[in-house]
Amino acid sequence: MNCVRANCESRNGQRNWRPFSMLRRHRFLSPMTRTVFTSRATVRRTISCGIPTVRKASLTAPAADKPRHFRAFKDGRELSVDELPAQRAARGLSVQDFEFSLFFDDGTIRHVVGYGTPLLDDEGRPRGAVLVLVDITDRKQGEEAVRRGEARFKLLSDTAWRLLATDNPQGILNELCRDIMGHLDCQVFFNFLVDEEAGRLRLNTCAGIPEEEARKIEWLDIGVAVCGGVARQGAPMVATDIFNTPDVRTELVKSFGVQAYACHPLICQDRVIGTLSFGTRTRTSFSSEDLSLMKTVADQVAAAMERMRLIKELRRSRDELEKRVQDRTEELAKSQNRLQQLSSQLLLAQEKERKRVAIELHDGLLSELAATKYLLEGKIMLLENGKLSGPGEFKRVVDILASAMKEARRIMNNLHPSILDELGLIAAINWLSREYEKSYPPIRVQQKIVVSEQDIAYGVRVVIYRVIQEALNNFARHGRGDRVDLSLTKSNNTFMLLIRDNGQGFDVEKAGKGLGLESMRERVQISDGEFQLESAIGQGTTIRAIWSI
Repeated sequence: MNCVRANCESRNGQRNWRPFSMLRRHRFLSPMTRTVFTSRATVRRTISCGIPTVRKASLTAPAADKPRHFRAFKDGRELSVDELPAQRAARGLSVQDFEFSLFFDDGTIRHVVGYGTPLLDDEGRPRGAVLVLVDITDRKQGEEAVRRGEARFKLLSDTAWRLLATDNPQGILNELCRDIMGHLDCQVFFNFLVDEEAGRLRLNTCAGIPEEEARKIEWLDIGVAVCGGVARQGAPMVATDIFNTPDVRTELVKSFGVQAYACHPLICQDRVIGTLSFGTRTRTSFSSEDLSLMKTVADQVAAAMERMRLIKELRRSRDELEKRVQDRTEELAKSQNRLQQLSSQLLLAQEKERKRVAIELHDGLLSELAATKYLLEGKIMLLENGKLSGPGEFKRVVDILASAMKEARRIMNNLHPSILDELGLIAAINWLSREYEKSYPPIRVQQKIVVSEQDIAYGVRVVIYRVIQEALNNFARHGRGDRVDLSLTKSNNTFMLLIRDNGQGFDVEKAGKGLGLESMRERVQISDGEFQLESAIGQGTTIRAIWSI
């Protein structure tokens, strides 16, 4: 180290300079230290970092001759002159690890640790002191940066955890943003959300302004003020020194006493869903760290809201899928049950049809054939005995065979109307109506057919014929009326079969699914048609079948 000399007064008042190499044993002076020589009359200080190296700060000089270019603070309290390390050491006190801060007139702040050792004369009286100041400003700044970083990391970590833990990010934003306000030394914040239906911004939550003022800005047009502009542009906006920077966009927050204001968009999948902004009344700008923290929080909030939106959509899709699966399962169960019923009814119908055909064959055709057989056998016996008088004896046989052929033709038409193939649908309907009126004389069938044969596909013609046939049979068995109106009309790109009777009708809900009605419905639907049934007790029955052309 360099040799340090102290200016001391001898007992006889003469100045005496002598080396103080013994200071080695008091404290090691590192290259970082700055030395100060003090005496009772003056304090000479040497400080680096661009500050004048020597300044007077006499303890005993008049105030006018004692300029103080700094103020000293420790633990937030300003130190008096007598509390400074140099003065304490000059009074004979040893000073160790005395940490304090120097605030200079030019705004510079230095953090130092002071060590002071008194210089004593031969009689042990303090005649001066050696002061060592270690500049720890860089260390303090580093510690402060670490502290701020830790606080920022903890705040972001807590914010992320709370946003992930909640199923209502919008509901906890007020509490989260108040914590962030405290960290940023801000006094106001606003959170607006885009209302898609209204096409405007709606205030979700805020702090730092009166409730009546908050109610006034509950709705904000997109493009208006800072938040509206951010919502439109999808980019952040930072306004500084608002009081001295005229801008129509900042007039709103300026009215709340805000000097610096930063607004960030909440963006999800390139879509703005809202804004988050913070403002301060105590300073005119934000640091880059402050703005970075605001953006990170805004991104976290947007991500949490998007996550909840996706979860809600997923739940809704799941519920819709489950509902559709349930509905489809019920439809399949009903269809299966209907098919089982229809299958059973078809089997029963087949047996009934076979029985009917058997009865018709037995009572009609077979009886006539049997009569013909017996008649021919009798004629053969007469012929063998030579008693046959002439050909007139066989006229009865011809009549019986003709009747048998007619009965066979009737049975064939019931099984499949050959007239439908030979003459077409309209002729088949006319024939069916005539035969029906002959079989049931009290009932009259009124027809209105205004369609062309070419408009109707062959498969649909068979369906129409069978539906008319089944409807007429049902009316004959259950209708108890005397009139059936039958029409086949064309309208735009559709044609409709309408069958209306004046019978007693029935309750559709209580009637169940009889074979006749269900078979008609199945035939129409299989042919890509629409089947409609209307009936009420005492009001007859109406059947509609509609097909596209």
